[in-house]
Amino acid sequence: MGWRRGEALEAAILDAAWEELSERGYANLTVDSDARRAGTSKPVLYRRWADKQKLVEAAVVRRNVIQLSPPADTGSLRGDLIATLNEASEKRGAFLVQLQPAARRLLRRDRDQLRRAARDDRRRAPLRA
Repeated sequence: MGWRRGEALEAAILDAAWEELSERGYANLTVDSDARRAGTSKPVLYRRWADKQKLVEAAVVRRNVIQLSPPADTGSLRGDLIATLNEASEKRGAFLVQLQPAARRLLRRDRDQLRRAARDDRRRAPLRA
């Protein structure tokens, strides 16, 4: 395989990240494993994405753009929505299940940060008479 650059290299990296994510899950995906699968080096990935989270976000966006389907046309809005939701569930259901633990951790972390910030704001707020 020759040297890849630009869009070809980015596509290879993001496709490799998607495959790693699908096979191993978020917790077991590493920048190193993605670089190896894509046939490049970690510094190449870090020049494009600051961390694993940003890399995964880009891979998810790419996959969703690639897999866009034409909207369903069943003749009714209700039918179109049901068909679209069923297709999304079939295509992305297993992947979303894999993301749930990571999403829970991120939400918990953000919730805890918001609680600390609110508590600190209450402590700094002047007392009113």
